[in-house]
Amino acid sequence: MTVVHRRRHSLLTAGALTLVAASTLGFGATAATAGDKPDSARSSGEPDSTRSAGEPAQIVVKVRSNAGCSIDTLDARYPVIVDSPVLASRGIYLVHGANPDYQTVAKAAKKLAGRLEKQSCVAYAELDADLHLADTQFHSWQFHSWNADSPQNAGSSEWTEQTVTKQLSLTDAQRDSQGAGVTVAVLDTGIDATHPAFDGRLVPGYDYVSDDADPSDIAAGVDSDGDGYADSAVGHGTFAAGLVTLVAPQAQVIPMRVLDSDGNGNLFVIAQAIIDAADAGAEVINLSFGTDGSVESKLLGDAIKDVHKRGVIVVAAAGNGGSKEPTYPASLSKVISVGALAEDGSSLADFSNRGSWVSVAAPGTSVIGPLPGNRFAAWSGTSMAAPLVAGQMALVAALDGMAQKSDSRASRRQESVSKSARSISGVKFGSIDLLGSLRLAKSS
Repeated sequence: MTVVHRRRHSLLTAGALTLVAASTLGFGATAATAGDKPDSARSSGEPDSTRSAGEPAQIVVKVRSNAGCSIDTLDARYPVIVDSPVLASRGIYLVHGANPDYQTVAKAAKKLAGRLEKQSCVAYAELDADLHLADTQFHSWQFHSWNADSPQNAGSSEWTEQTVTKQLSLTDAQRDSQGAGVTVAVLDTGIDATHPAFDGRLVPGYDYVSDDADPSDIAAGVDSDGDGYADSAVGHGTFAAGLVTLVAPQAQVIPMRVLDSDGNGNLFVIAQAIIDAADAGAEVINLSFGTDGSVESKLLGDAIKDVHKRGVIVVAAAGNGGSKEPTYPASLSKVISVGALAEDGSSLADFSNRGSWVSVAAPGTSVIGPLPGNRFAAWSGTSMAAPLVAGQMALVAALDGMAQKSDSRASRRQESVSKSARSISGVKFGSIDLLGSLRLAKSS
């Protein structure tokens, strides 16, 4: 068996760091300021310039755990070469055809994938599409530190009493529900589990990048997407998870590291993590990332449909291109797709994607949240808006008392959010209304 390590499919996060107050601890010399818009290192959907014309078309294969099935037996029986174990613990591998006729022509490789998928030891086989997606993160900023010895000072009040909490009427909403008994899975760059923002609020997660049980949100010191910046997404998962707990402080969070510190991931690994999250008891799953709408995976779509049938809500960021073009998986019918509001909350932010495929909008400009190292910063993007809605779904789930794990449960909980939304131009239902959604949940 031949093993060749190659680059994995990219999925870059949908947020932009924009502002911080008070004392500074910087990665770079210049901090972005409030009002700056998310920028893009590359346009969404740009072809991968790192793949040479003669590089083999690759296929992602999941080998069943049945007796007698392994990647070795697959390699022995069928004409494939193993390039990389994407997630060996789950039987997911990246391969290409050993026959030159299958290597460089996508149509032929797709045909091989279809043949592999028919084999009894193969759960699925799909082409792995290589794209560089929009990197919407600023690469230098300032931080506000949390004094670990006095968590009510030096940052925590600026987090819990920020403008967003007033826009959401969060204090009033939390009198009805704080998300107790609900588990939210955050699929992202991992988490800094030592941050005081997560005290008593985490359950064990998994690192799907390193394939181990430590989903820490740490810098790897590499530029895996080739954009000239190392670790440009580090902290993103910690931030997103923190916003879930800001809205639903009694909910539990499962951190699932599916993106590396540069924001790169794999559609197929994310599909596995979605299934694992539902198996672990998550009732809400947050995806603060996406890819161009033209890059779709039947496997990922099927995973989302599967968990929806089990009553699980999937929330996804709509993206920061200021475009009407759908992104994936946010545009899927079973997903709550979330756009970002401008700072005053009266309209969509200029950077937010929009259109009838975007379900709702939530605050997404200069939102304050936690970062690794007991710090806080303000960040802008639909990546920030999505976990606020995931937190809202946790409040609804804790209140409605629906124990049945079914498609109807997921649909009714989604309706609590969509039917209570306040009308706003640019999205299907409007801007979220926490109190309204809780009133509907109580009456359902």
